[in-house]
Amino acid sequence: MGRCRSHQRSCIGIDKLVLEAQTVLDDLWASKLIPFQLTAQKVESIGSGEYIVRFRDSRLRSLDISWKDNESFKDAVQIAVLARMARLSGALRNWRKNLCFTMAVLEAFG
Repeated sequence: MGRCRSHQRSCIGIDKLVLEAQTVLDDLWASKLIPFQLTAQKVESIGSGEYIVRFRDSRLRSLDISWKDNESFKDAVQIAVLARMARLSGALRNWRKNLCFTMAVLEAFG
């Protein structure tokens, strides 16, 4: 997968993060919580608890993730993706309204 750039994790750990990110993306797509399918290309560590997930898509090239080792990486990815999708504009405006409602429900019950 991607080149390992983390002092805290081995390349195997980074590759596992790519797989976890993709699982989240697939689940969000299957649940119709994101308007287009995304493919996680690689995960890069850019500092303590800070990661960038790079995608193979021109509509969303990358996403910054704040994550601590004692938290769920999948949860961090899901929150970051949904928050980013809520800020989409243009033709996705109606879809975005539905997502904002979904995020409010998740916050209330999550």
